[in-house]
Amino acid sequence: MQDRAGEMEEKILTELDKSLCKLKLYCRHPAAKKLSSDKFEIHEERTLKEATEDARKTLGLEEHVPLDCCRLVKYDDFYDSLECSFEKCENVAVSELFGGAKPYYTFDLLLETKSPEATFKVYKPGGVTMKAHLFDVDEETVSEPVTIRVNLSDTVSDLAKAVAEAFQVSHEKLRLCTEMSYRDVVLLNSLKKTLKSEGFYKTGKLFAEAKGEDVKLFADSKFCKLANEWVNLFSMTVQFYEDGSDGDVNEVETDGNEKKGDVKTFSIRTDRRITLQKFKEDKRADMIGLSAEKFRIFRFYGGNQEYEVTRLDDTMSMFPEDGTIVVRSGRALKPGEFRVKIHSFDFRAAEPIKFMFDLIIVKGSTVADCKREIADELDKRNIEAPLDRLRLRKKSWHNPGTIWLNNQVFNDDIQLYNNFDVLYEILSEPERMQSVGRLLLYLRRWKPSTYTFDHFEEVIIDFSSPKKLKEKISSLSGIPLDQVEFAKGRGTFPCDVSVLEIQEDLDWNPTVTSLNTWPLYIHDDGAVVFYRDRTEKPMVLSEEKRKEIVREESTKLAKATSRYTSHRKEKPLKIYTDASPRESPAPSAAADDRKST
Repeated sequence: MQDRAGEMEEKILTELDKSLCKLKLYCRHPAAKKLSSDKFEIHEERTLKEATEDARKTLGLEEHVPLDCCRLVKYDDFYDSLECSFEKCENVAVSELFGGAKPYYTFDLLLETKSPEATFKVYKPGGVTMKAHLFDVDEETVSEPVTIRVNLSDTVSDLAKAVAEAFQVSHEKLRLCTEMSYRDVVLLNSLKKTLKSEGFYKTGKLFAEAKGEDVKLFADSKFCKLANEWVNLFSMTVQFYEDGSDGDVNEVETDGNEKKGDVKTFSIRTDRRITLQKFKEDKRADMIGLSAEKFRIFRFYGGNQEYEVTRLDDTMSMFPEDGTIVVRSGRALKPGEFRVKIHSFDFRAAEPIKFMFDLIIVKGSTVADCKREIADELDKRNIEAPLDRLRLRKKSWHNPGTIWLNNQVFNDDIQLYNNFDVLYEILSEPERMQSVGRLLLYLRRWKPSTYTFDHFEEVIIDFSSPKKLKEKISSLSGIPLDQVEFAKGRGTFPCDVSVLEIQEDLDWNPTVTSLNTWPLYIHDDGAVVFYRDRTEKPMVLSEEKRKEIVREESTKLAKATSRYTSHRKEKPLKIYTDASPRESPAPSAAADDRKST
């Protein structure tokens, strides 16, 4: 009865989950003017009005904004675009508005707010969301950006009136320019042209000036100069990890300077056209109290992993707008140097791969040179690593890769790049891999009669024949040759597979003439090969034994998952801020390193 009740409860929860609309919810806080986000789940039968109330609660705005001053609109976070509003739909079910209950959508939601005396504008589908800035060419100041939503069918004249209304200036002398491709600015002076014909799509940056200048050519105007400099400036948050910090800290990005624990966080504006070398030599070095050669810069890539940026002649355009860079103290790389990550590897251990330390490898050095440096570093940690028993190999994701020979040269025989991963093994006997053309495999016997695996065995082969591999397995295990069957392991090392599935799931005894063909593709060191005696009968499992196996394997899987995720850098929570403060100084050629306040 208890099991049946549990099944019923699980069924009810599953059905409830299928009835939820799951979206990403955004809102620009009316007081802080910061764009924040949260997950938003709502039952498909709730109305738009109820969804709006739930969204206000989710974002914690009950004390800040009355309900009648909030509304939900379709939003595209990637383009920062207001897609459309829902007019006169307060009592319509969200499933009808969103296209049914789904685990994900092609759009997001934005909770838009207004002052009590203001009126929400209608956003028709296919509009353009503009971020507009107003320049004062005399004072060389620029306003805080204002969001303006117009339609593609509107003319430049319509746009000018909308901008004038937003900034409360006369549109008589108003000049508009916009950022086009390659960060050039173009004057919008054809008042009757539609925005679609001017090349606008979902979003755009708009620059306005209302005082006028006595110049004939836009290219010669101060307005053009200021706008060109402005489009090449961008904001970024710097997280400086001081000595002693391991970097595993989640930081909330804020404007200005802020110091939390071992991390100093501050915002800057910089010119995307300058090189990384100039950026390091500039005032940013003063901000963190180190000379340019004594700190390193990292950026985030896919998977939220940090990667060191070392090409000093690359420009700052490599970093995303409103992104985060990480700065760590430590010697910056010199030309021809590569910083690599050194991991220990033990195929017998429950956690086969463990990160140990960073090491600098010089282009042109040999594997033997690298072994000596690693051995010296390990000696400082009281780990004995005799050179003749120290093996180096490439780390490929979570797998052991190619084994390197002592005379191989980095960047000639072994291609190097920054954030390269290297594995070392301390062997129980002198290294046997002394020449190219040989392969190292990890064999593991599967015993269906007991539903168990034997320990891994390391073997070195100099052939690609499946028949010879069977002969090797037979000689090691004592299984008659005609009874040997093998299959390549799947996934990352150690290629864990359920004992309840291995008997049928793997491609046992494939009909191939070479190990390096499908479905084996064994052509590099580190492949895992399971083998069995085809005449060994599987044990008959009781239901209780089967459940026990499932519990044990679930626990093991949870540990393995934790092992692979615990060392990853978490992406900092981003709270976006407006690009510039109200009436802040406009950028100048000499002020591309100005810090935002």
